[in-house]
Amino acid sequence: MPLHSYTRHLVRLLSACFTLAAAPAWAGLVFGPGARTQFEGYVASAGDTFIDFGSAPISLPAGTDLTSQYSAYGVTFSSNISVAGAPFGPVHVEVSSAPGRVNTIVGSPCDGGCVDDGQVGYQALFATPQRRAGLMRNWNTFAVTRFYNQGGQLLAEHVNSVGSEFVGYIADGTNPATDWVARIQMDGNVLSGSRQVGYSDDLFFGTAAVGPSYTPSLLPGFNLIGNSLATGLDVIATFGSLDSPVGGVSDKVESVWSWNAATLKWRFHTPLFTLAESAAYAATHGFEVLGTVPAGAGYWVNAYQPVTLAQQSGAGHGYDAAGFAALPGGFNLLAMGASMSVQAFANSLGVAPVPPATVTASFVSLWTWNTPNSKWYFYSPQLEQPGAIFTNPEYCTNQGYYDFGGGTPPAPALELAPGLGFWVDKG
Repeated sequence: MPLHSYTRHLVRLLSACFTLAAAPAWAGLVFGPGARTQFEGYVASAGDTFIDFGSAPISLPAGTDLTSQYSAYGVTFSSNISVAGAPFGPVHVEVSSAPGRVNTIVGSPCDGGCVDDGQVGYQALFATPQRRAGLMRNWNTFAVTRFYNQGGQLLAEHVNSVGSEFVGYIADGTNPATDWVARIQMDGNVLSGSRQVGYSDDLFFGTAAVGPSYTPSLLPGFNLIGNSLATGLDVIATFGSLDSPVGGVSDKVESVWSWNAATLKWRFHTPLFTLAESAAYAATHGFEVLGTVPAGAGYWVNAYQPVTLAQQSGAGHGYDAAGFAALPGGFNLLAMGASMSVQAFANSLGVAPVPPATVTASFVSLWTWNTPNSKWYFYSPQLEQPGAIFTNPEYCTNQGYYDFGGGTPPAPALELAPGLGFWVDKG
């Protein structure tokens, strides 16, 4: 299909978006191999601490009683729950000497003088709260891990879904006293009269702020993605042009579009033309030239075939009430540097909880595009206020949209996340 046909199709598609709207990766508890990979990345990118209880950062032989060996690294360990499930101690934790368990840690001593049997509960105590912390829990599906803040409040709890599983917690908030991890408690449920606490290994923790890192993967057709970073995205360096192509990208992408809410015009670039030809095409059709996708802006990419763009990472862009208020009225194409639900996003902007008949909030609706099924995800804070005729799920079902919470029509739940572009109708 020629370029001008795609252009008309995009304009029709987004005109439909405006009509419809007018009518009404990874935080918190994380677990599994992907979570471990994420924490390994923090060691490289943010200087997080990694302890394997065998060689890093210090070498300890099997059978060592852990007391203060890691205090210089900001963490100590102690056993604190007896085999009977009652508080005791605190006493030391052991570096295991059991066959197949070397270089793991286990609570000790168990009642009656035995050691290394995996029934005693134990804890990791941080000298200062940590923005994120995680470790391997090696035992069975009765092993329990709990994360607490500095005030002793439970942040999250997880029961192993498989025998050996990485479990971690990444704080959404920035208050170390209330949002961050001060203690990890290793505990276990009872099976056949025996507490199943088990062993732990490979502890990761750190406090440095980490920006988003994501690798956009595009499907054939229109993809709504986002520049979630605090710096502009160089469109030419990312997608190339006929006179300066990007290998593996330029020949798979038909066009790139960004919306200028201030001028109510589209910005346009195509890697099929030279830079001069692309600019001339934009001028002829009433578009602005797209050289940079602004920080915190979403954008559309029309791809001929599947393509993976270069990894994008750095400080993330966010919107608070003041930043959102500064945006032009009407439709804005946005992106976020953090993961959160659409409800949390609305709350962060201070959307007023008023009935639709007297709505004065500046946030009318939010949309993002599901490329595989060519459907819109839809959310409106108005539909969660007292007096609303429909709930969001009901409205989405009636209109054939996807609800961000999942459900009918069948769709997975979806959060706003780095790399995702979305429309917001700022009333």
